[in-house]
Amino acid sequence: MNKKGQNILNIGTSSLLVIFIVLCLVTFATLSVVSAHADYKLSQTLDDRTKNYYLASNQAENTLNTIDNRLLFIYHNSSSELDYFNKCQAQLKQTGDEFNYNPVNRSISYTQVISSNLVLTVSLDVIYPNSENNRFYKLTSWQESNTASWQPDNSLNLMQID
Repeated sequence: MNKKGQNILNIGTSSLLVIFIVLCLVTFATLSVVSAHADYKLSQTLDDRTKNYYLASNQAENTLNTIDNRLLFIYHNSSSELDYFNKCQAQLKQTGDEFNYNPVNRSISYTQVISSNLVLTVSLDVIYPNSENNRFYKLTSWQESNTASWQPDNSLNLMQID
């Protein structure tokens, strides 16, 4: 009779072991699926952010090309360095432009929207070139900036004891 009792115990132990292994496999599979889904959502978010950044960067490059063409035109129509900067002040400070010219610093700045709370800020220093092949500006800033205000969470959720 002892042999029959041991056989039942061995059958029960192996069944419990199989159930435990299957339960572990199901748990790890569920964790893998959840982790893969979170990684997919993160990669989609990063993909959208990267696309928006490069679209804004391309538009900022187009604005930079417009500024470069205007500075070339001003250079061709200037007789001296003083005349060049006077014409920059007169022609680059027009209303309706997508950039701002500061005659005191001889700088140009503009922003390009990336998303609802991010902008690309570009700053240039206008310089007088020694020849036509030299640059008309020096790039001083090409920076992504956050426009949203930060709101800290100062609340503490503590257990209420009555």
